[in-house]
Amino acid sequence: MEITESLKDSLNLLRTKPEIFIPKFVTTTLYTGCILVLMRITLKMNEIATGFVFAEKTGIIQLLVYTLLLLISLVFIYLIDLLTYAMYPSIVSDYYNNKPVSLRKALREALGSWPVLMVFGLLISLMVMFVIIPFAMFMTLTRESPYIQISLFLLVLTIILVFAVLVFFVIPVAVIEKKEFTQTFRESFSLSLKHRWDILRINLVFLFLTVLTVGIGLLSGLRGFRGYLAVVIFVMVRLIQAVVYTYISVVNPYLFIKIKNHHVIPSH
Repeated sequence: MEITESLKDSLNLLRTKPEIFIPKFVTTTLYTGCILVLMRITLKMNEIATGFVFAEKTGIIQLLVYTLLLLISLVFIYLIDLLTYAMYPSIVSDYYNNKPVSLRKALREALGSWPVLMVFGLLISLMVMFVIIPFAMFMTLTRESPYIQISLFLLVLTIILVFAVLVFFVIPVAVIEKKEFTQTFRESFSLSLKHRWDILRINLVFLFLTVLTVGIGLLSGLRGFRGYLAVVIFVMVRLIQAVVYTYISVVNPYLFIKIKNHHVIPSH
């Protein structure tokens, strides 16, 4: 079965080529640093708002400036994250074709697909802005209406899965086949719809892994850890998430190659 083989072969690739964890570990480190600083600023602002500590006007402005700079930094890190995600099709393709795996070559080929990456990133951002965030707000407002919450959840889950299926092959097509902008999206949509049930199943696996890692993070926050121990646990959870997201990034192009070639991926 293509999905099962892709999942197994992706694990084998991660086991034999551990250096491919580096791109996701880099972005995870950057995200983690920004989030920790942002949490520190949020706590400081909360202390000021509640009157726990006194701060002059210049101190408050300084905190707001730091917050703005951090948010801008998160945007740049998001772009770096997109770029590292686009490195994995090249890595998987070289591994599949028994070529040396090169992170430098993968980065160069990812940069070559920057127009597609920008649109792909914009589509994800729009999904977050107009689907995820409104969903979170409505869930908060309808806490006393479980039926409405269940309906909203199913609706948003359907939208996310349909979106994930449609754009599933965008990055592998752009990087591996080096198609131009319009051809990339056309072929991705066509291939995704043709194999929609397989891709839906693989996205459900991805969704389960993502929910699992997010759940681990939430549980670690509910344990009441404080100080340096809380920071250590947070960093450990982020590292676990980096491993899971690297696996997801590898499975995606592996399944693309598997479908395009219609035969078993060679074992190494």
